[in-house]
Order: sequence, then structure tokens, then C-alpha cells
Amino acid sequence: MKSLLLCLMIGFLLGCAAEHESIVKVSSESQSGAAKFSESETQNVLIFNESSTIVSEPEGCWTLRVSSFKPVQAIYVDNISMTLAGGSYDFLFKIPYSLKSEEKSFTIEVYTTEGVIKREVLLKQNAS
Repeated sequence: MKSLLLCLMIGFLLGCAAEHESIVKVSSESQSGAAKFSESETQNVLIFNESSTIVSEPEGCWTLRVSSFKPVQAIYVDNISMTLAGGSYDFLFKIPYSLKSEEKSFTIEVYTTEGVIKREVLLKQNAS
């Protein structure tokens, strides 16, 4: 039982490290028209991948989680509006993907009462 828990914990930590590398901030040039946030303000909204960013199939779904300490007004993935559950501060989405090349970037926009936070998630196909 201890070894199973240890394996799960190691897998979780390795997954978090891999996800951290695949989620990058959108450059300031592409945030035109959006409110500018300091690093402490953007920490009120967490945008992360709950599935691997290295995929084996060219088509499938990946899981996006958005958690916030502030009310969320809207969430967009590549300019497509996501349906929000009323009154929630934690959102989980299954996002379909189709890789036409070895990688694809998704732009995530989270609109709060204070402005817009943008991030990119990069999916890569496993070279087998």
C-alpha cells in the first residue's frame, strides 16, 4: 500500500512538472486590449492541464481545469466560449484536439471582474 501511494505521489509530481513547462504566459503583445496584471493578481486564477500534454494519438481530448479565488465571468479556449456552472470557482473542461502537425497551441482566456488573464497550453504528439 505504501509503495502504491509513493508511486502515485511521484507520478503526480512528475506530471505537475511537465505541465508547468507546457503552460506559458501569452506575450504582452498578444494581450492588447486586456487589463495588465501583476504576478500576484494572476495567482488568483489557476489555469492548468489535468491530462498529459504529450499525446500519442493525433485526435482526442485533453482536460483543462480553471480555479479562481475571484468570480469568473467567462472562459474562452481558442475564442470558443466554455459553458460555466453558476456560482462555481472551479471549472473542468474536456477539450477536443486534432493535431495537423506535431504540436498545437491552445489559447485560454479567463475573464474576471478585474480583467482578462491569458495563457497558452501546448500539446505535443509523442514521437513513436
